[in-house]
Amino acid sequence: LPYKRNAMSCDGERKCPHMLLLDIAKPSHCIHRCVFCYASEYPESWNGSTPLLVYGNIVKRLKSELKKLKICPPFYISPASDPFQPVKEVLIRSLEVTELLLKHGLSFHHVTKSPLVRRCLDIDGLTEYPYYHLQVSLETVNSDKARTLSNAPPPRERMNILEEFSKEGVYTILRLDPVIYGFTSDLDEINELIEWASSIGVKHVISSTGRFKQRTLLKIVERLEENGYGEEAKTVYSTYVREVSDYYRVPLKLRIKFHRTLKEMVEKRGMYYSVCQELNWSRGLDSANLPNCEGERNWIMIRVDNEWRPLCNKSCTLCTNPACNLPQLLDQPLKPSKLRM
Repeated sequence: LPYKRNAMSCDGERKCPHMLLLDIAKPSHCIHRCVFCYASEYPESWNGSTPLLVYGNIVKRLKSELKKLKICPPFYISPASDPFQPVKEVLIRSLEVTELLLKHGLSFHHVTKSPLVRRCLDIDGLTEYPYYHLQVSLETVNSDKARTLSNAPPPRERMNILEEFSKEGVYTILRLDPVIYGFTSDLDEINELIEWASSIGVKHVISSTGRFKQRTLLKIVERLEENGYGEEAKTVYSTYVREVSDYYRVPLKLRIKFHRTLKEMVEKRGMYYSVCQELNWSRGLDSANLPNCEGERNWIMIRVDNEWRPLCNKSCTLCTNPACNLPQLLDQPLKPSKLRM
């Protein structure tokens, strides 16, 4: 697919290796303007004053490409811009893509911060569809801190989305992502948020502490200082360290300690916890103790008699003996040629 980016990250960690990453708008063309957004580091990223660019032919291209596939990994909508921005052109295409994937019987999920995702509740069959789930991103329960980091709707509005979808029977995931260590990493605040998520029916929490280029880290620090968080800015700047990949991250031991603490908070409330692209799989850190990303909420689909059927709901990247008899799915990164008829 033209929107697929199944690449290894530059430091050798697996980066969504078995998802089709589909953006409705161009990367970083998003009115939320989150200061930590990794997509703002892309060439020709949106500056907020030029026209916001949307993929006008996305539905037509998607229909065409789906006809060529024999194997279809799950769709992640959208990895680098919000698919439910209050922009007519974005919203129309997101709803059309949702209807198309649902009609074909494929696996997909939305990642959003926008209450406009509620429009999907009017799509017949979506709330009962087993191969769909919703992820809502939140950085903090603290409204002032949230306003400092992003123009997105406040925490309560985002949590209300999760509550409404949960009540409709949709599997919901809270993305506590990213936690800016030293600013939104207060464990009492996080515990309050996790308790809130549990009370409204959220089933799963995914978290990360971010991975930033120096320019993005400096933007975060500057934003904190401008909003009266000078001490927190110093802590953030001193905590994130430069790695050989040229990205700045929380030191590995501290990352592991943080995630184990959050995992305990989440699991004691009966929810599932996982880590988003934080730990190098080759080091054996992606284990039963700290699982990665969506766990078993994504399905690889295969075309059988012109219908899409699920292979299984396990991670291909962790599979060593594929019962599907499709060892090509274990390739890293997954080659598009292996997906086609």
